[in-house]
Amino acid sequence: MGSQFIGADIGLTFIKAGRFDESGELLSKAQTQLPQPSMPGAVTVDLCELIQSIDIACEAGFVGVLVKGDVDPKGRTVRTCVYFPGWTDVPLADWLEPRLRRKVVLCKDNDCALLEEGRNSESSSLDDSFLLTLLAARSASDKFSSLIVFP
Repeated sequence: MGSQFIGADIGLTFIKAGRFDESGELLSKAQTQLPQPSMPGAVTVDLCELIQSIDIACEAGFVGVLVKGDVDPKGRTVRTCVYFPGWTDVPLADWLEPRLRRKVVLCKDNDCALLEEGRNSESSSLDDSFLLTLLAARSASDKFSSLIVFP
């Protein structure tokens, strides 16, 4: 575990996830409809199932999850999310880690947008709709820099 990583994007209508190698090459991807209503527990279950579907052998060492809300500085808790009901002080990373058996960090969509501005094309084969999943994983890599080094 460790030379691959996963990025996930909890969007407004879909949850997307991609598994990448250390060079940023997309190895597998999946998406699912966001559950309605998008309560924290339902999203957690769907996100876990989606991530497990793209990494059955647990080859990825960590997961970065992009959320459209305010995240605490440690990347553990969704403080608020105006788009989804019931998303106040949700310890999403703490809920995901034991289920996924991987380190998880949360990042705000604004943080990933800043990363996107500072980078050229990550991978010529990457579908644009999954670029945010890569950026979420790369943002998480800053938190786990000892686990993986990016070119």
